[in-house]
Amino acid sequence: MFDGQTLNLSGLGPYAESPDREIRHDAAAARWAFFAEHGAALDDLYDRLVKLRHRIARTLGDANFTPLAYRRMGRLDYGPAEVATYREEVRRHVVPSSPG
Repeated sequence: MFDGQTLNLSGLGPYAESPDREIRHDAAAARWAFFAEHGAALDDLYDRLVKLRHRIARTLGDANFTPLAYRRMGRLDYGPAEVATYREEVRRHVVPSSPG
């Protein structure tokens, strides 16, 4: 419930962009309250999804889901090696380094 309505997470979107700081704060609090309340169920769902995707990939002859995912997306312009390079560049140039 938010603003007298039953909303899904997408329905909170306009409130999260309100010019009123208090409304934005309340919308964020409602969003995080949803995740706190449903965290265990979402974790279980995600765990089952990962296991199912892995089983599908293994059934189709892949070691894991990654190669299957690239084929499903029709990736011809880049692959796992390019993604690994990109992630390393993000880690090196974008992610703040820890002090010390």
